[in-house]
Amino acid sequence: MKVISVFLLLLTNSLVLFSQEKTNSNKLGFSIPIIWNNSNAVFYSLGSRKEPNGNAISFGTNINYSHFFYKNLYIIGGIGYYKQKFGIQRPFKYIAPDLTRPGVYTKSYYYQNIHFLLGVGYQKMITSKWLVGGQLSYNMYRTFKQRYKQEYFPGKNEVYKNIFMIGNMINLDIKCERYLNSRLSIGGAIVLPLYTHWNDDTIFVKYDFADDTQKIAESKFSIGANLSLYYQLKK
Repeated sequence: MKVISVFLLLLTNSLVLFSQEKTNSNKLGFSIPIIWNNSNAVFYSLGSRKEPNGNAISFGTNINYSHFFYKNLYIIGGIGYYKQKFGIQRPFKYIAPDLTRPGVYTKSYYYQNIHFLLGVGYQKMITSKWLVGGQLSYNMYRTFKQRYKQEYFPGKNEVYKNIFMIGNMINLDIKCERYLNSRLSIGGAIVLPLYTHWNDDTIFVKYDFADDTQKIAESKFSIGANLSLYYQLKK
């Protein structure tokens, strides 16, 4: 019995040390965020305010770095690509090679972006291989290419390469992570956008009746997931 007690004590201490080492190791990550959104926009027809809504799925990839600064607390920063899509039908300034055609509506539209993120998080080992945690991140999206899909003139979708900030999000990730070995781990998270703000896009029709008709969208509800692969760095 004494031998067994000593063995269990050594095993427990080893697991604790293992957990602390894993928890406090800085790491590089490769993540794939996917977010479903329900959003609406504003325009006017014959003086009547319209607020069409639509659903769409946005996704991207990013490389990030997590640095532990106090026990299980860390800061995270990253950069990547993100395709933000909206499934909203609304009038826009459709410009053909020969003339401007009024009354053309988008079927959907999307923005290809450079994605910047900065946040803070907490994680804790619950077994020798599994950990759980939460992360709050501020995300910025700077577009470099835009596409406005419409169905009236096949093959004539408007594509631009303007550069501007389309908006930002504050996301809460509730995550779990599993170690494959001493260096590699995989993780999954539920993503809850707590705050979303989209800027104006001048391609949308501006009306004198309101000041929000060029806004890219107004988010009503969003939820998503984040899949990640991590590499633990040496201390």
